[in-house]
Amino acid sequence: MFDTFPKIGVVIIGVNAQKFIPGCIESVLNSDYPENQMEIVYVDGGSSDKSIEIASNYPKIKILKLNSSHPTPGKGRNAGWKLLDAPFIQFLDADTMIDRDWFKNGLPNLMRTDIAAVCGHRRERYPDKNCFHMIGNMEWKYETGSCRYFGGDVLIKRKVLVDTEGFDETLVAGEDPELSYRIRQKKLHILRIDHPMTLHDLNMV
Repeated sequence: MFDTFPKIGVVIIGVNAQKFIPGCIESVLNSDYPENQMEIVYVDGGSSDKSIEIASNYPKIKILKLNSSHPTPGKGRNAGWKLLDAPFIQFLDADTMIDRDWFKNGLPNLMRTDIAAVCGHRRERYPDKNCFHMIGNMEWKYETGSCRYFGGDVLIKRKVLVDTEGFDETLVAGEDPELSYRIRQKKLHILRIDHPMTLHDLNMV
């Protein structure tokens, strides 16, 4: 894939995510990518459960606690990527698990100068659990190729985050399409490829 593997920074954000943290972190650690070329940070938005304690059990994981009375996804993601110096940043929500082959499938696309970010397929981990999970799994199906926006799981160039100043920290939702819009305004492309990227747990009974 590469003569030398570039460093990837992985930013995981979560609040009260103790149920999901082990699966998310271990999926990253088990990726088909050199572990010494991955930096991983868990940014906690103010958990009252054991999320931080659990994440701390993984020696390779940096922990960042946000001291904010009003945490937002944008604050968490921005704090995470600014802590890392890798040229490529993978964002993940704590309730997801990354596909083992995602990095080797997604990263080569970012070698193109006109591609700012790449994403793949997100699917529900338990699509047959109930109607909510079934509908959620259907809603994750988007077009492939050049696309208008990405969601919470995306692999993006750090330079693009620097140039755009990252996510809007005031938004409690919709920060991903908002950043996508500003990226497209710079005449850069967002690419969705036909490969699995993450499994998500809607966690609805």
